[in-house]
Amino acid sequence: MNIGRLPEGTYKDHVVPALELRVQKKRRTWNARPGGSRVRLGYYVDGAKDSMGIAEAREAARAIFNRVEAGVPINRTRITTPAGGMTLDELFDSYEVMRKKKGHRIRTLDYSMPILRRGFAPWLATPIKQLSRRDLKDARDRISDDGEKTRIGEMLLAFVQPVIGWAVEEEWLETNIARDIKKAPAVHRDRYLSRTELRLVWHAIDRLTEPAGAGPTTAAYARLLRFLILVGCRRNEAASLTYGRILNGVWTQRPEDNKSGREFKVTLSRQALALVGHGDPRALVFPSANGGRLTVHSSMKRRVDGLLGDTVEPWRYHDFRRTLTTLADEAELADERTLDLMLNHARPGIAGIYNRSAREKAKAQAWQAWADEVDRIVGTEKGLRHA
Repeated sequence: MNIGRLPEGTYKDHVVPALELRVQKKRRTWNARPGGSRVRLGYYVDGAKDSMGIAEAREAARAIFNRVEAGVPINRTRITTPAGGMTLDELFDSYEVMRKKKGHRIRTLDYSMPILRRGFAPWLATPIKQLSRRDLKDARDRISDDGEKTRIGEMLLAFVQPVIGWAVEEEWLETNIARDIKKAPAVHRDRYLSRTELRLVWHAIDRLTEPAGAGPTTAAYARLLRFLILVGCRRNEAASLTYGRILNGVWTQRPEDNKSGREFKVTLSRQALALVGHGDPRALVFPSANGGRLTVHSSMKRRVDGLLGDTVEPWRYHDFRRTLTTLADEAELADERTLDLMLNHARPGIAGIYNRSAREKAKAQAWQAWADEVDRIVGTEKGLRHA
């Protein structure tokens, strides 16, 4: 029997009946089933020196059954893929541990590793020696084909290249299969919402929370969406905001809280503060029903899009940042430099090195002026209605 060529399925051993081989797309696992329970014995990895073959699996299974018959507890130890057969998931884990031990650019790990695990989800159980350049390209293209995640697709290969390179250094791989693979083509968006579109989106949020008995998750999402419009921050920054980060109306982001990697202060407008409300310092400002982070961004956005129909061109959360700077500039609410600082953009060139001014007062005035402008745009000059 050529185990490496078996199609997907579960195969019972004819010599040791309670021994089985489970063949999945990228993994082959030996299991023993004493008394109906499953005990994982090991993995078969084609080409790996210490892969568990059928003889070793039978021996391990018999040892398990002998312990059961003798009334001795089964020793359930964590089974890892054979050396040379390390899976991509195990490689990601090892790389993360190594980086944290070295203390090198730890902040970026919290951003890059979830993207890697989501992007390579179908390949996590694959032994890294079985990975090909085609697999890496497929992972890149799989995410890039999703319009909402184009930017993540662009970054995926850049994030995986040092991981694969480290595997080569550790001699787990012979060649760097990620070398010279191009990132997905960059797509530069210039989309922003017009004043009419902004008004339509704002009032669609009212309809999202109707009737008044809408659940807490929907209500929190509605507040979050309007907060993004008023502040122009990134969605993940707002989604992770806790009340303890706001003091005297100023939201202070730590370097690890934002993409830019530097402390950033947001002086919240009266309207934004009305959306925030009050809560325990450790509590999220925009929580799900169970108090955790919102995870309904995609499904809720589809609901908003359904309410809008074809009245508004396709939009993304990040477009609110471009909307703020464009419409605020058109209304002459602030100069270009202040608007850039409101989005936490770095100043390019020599000026960015020597000019450290954050223009906190100018930013605060601009955020309030923008919130008042949104009042006028959506037709609530006497105060923003919020869910």
